[in-house]
Amino acid sequence: MATYTELSLTELEKIGQHYGLNIIRLSPMVLGNANTTYHIHTKESGYIVTLAEEKSLSDMQALANLLLWLKQHGFTSSDLLLSHDGEMITHYKDKPVLIKRWVSGAVNEHLSTDMLRQIGQQIGKLHQVPVPEFIPKGYPSGLPFFAMVLEHDIEHDCMAWLAKQIQFLSENLPQDLPKGLIHADIFFDNVLFEGDTLSAIIDFEEACYYDLMFDIGMAIVGLCKIKGKIDLLKAHAVIQGYEQVRPLLAKEKESLSFFIEYAATATACWRFWKYNIDLPSQALKDKYVEMVQIAHYIHNLRIEDEIRF
Repeated sequence: MATYTELSLTELEKIGQHYGLNIIRLSPMVLGNANTTYHIHTKESGYIVTLAEEKSLSDMQALANLLLWLKQHGFTSSDLLLSHDGEMITHYKDKPVLIKRWVSGAVNEHLSTDMLRQIGQQIGKLHQVPVPEFIPKGYPSGLPFFAMVLEHDIEHDCMAWLAKQIQFLSENLPQDLPKGLIHADIFFDNVLFEGDTLSAIIDFEEACYYDLMFDIGMAIVGLCKIKGKIDLLKAHAVIQGYEQVRPLLAKEKESLSFFIEYAATATACWRFWKYNIDLPSQALKDKYVEMVQIAHYIHNLRIEDEIRF
């Protein structure tokens, strides 16, 4: 979570010229793991500049198209800014650049049950947005990614655990559940509030066509975790808000524990790979551990029996 490309005010001004922006101030941001992000300021407004470090031009074009698609279908998220030439993506040093208008609101790590109900409602609204043709079909960091990580010849407790998880998840993956457009990464830092009112869900970099219940499972992992466990009251609030918009089928409710465990495993796997294999970090090498604990916790608990639908 770092600024990979350091940009000066002069360099950002060159980027801003394509958009007619007169930048007066900048501040780097520590959002995401594959981008350089800056908050820039003009006299009139604020914007977010994203410089893609790992994602391809086609990936960024798909994200830009998705932001436009969400806006067209009445879903509140980041508002894409087009260049003078009407381009969604520009370039700086051969890296794709995307600019979004600043969204009012703040990240809140300590979410009340009312705030979680609001998020659940918004997830329900997202799941009713038609699926565009250009998004990935399947969750990029799901079971196939697990298998790729296991191909690395590393002796580590996490690798042995991951092998067991692949077998369990593959053998028990529910079939024929509703699929649709999902965010796939609804953690507290991707949700903005103005006071106690939800203003937007942001950062759709991982959006894809996949099981809707996976999105709910990931949201519960990202919003309701506490010391390696899941706060059941908070999880219930997310579900309660969601069902006010889109009632769950009985077979979806039965799959809730599975998808929470799947989401926790996916997050653990990605964190282990990122900070122990791809970009080793002594400070972050154990960041995956909390997600392993959540997966263990849920594996032995039918959460669908613990919360009231």
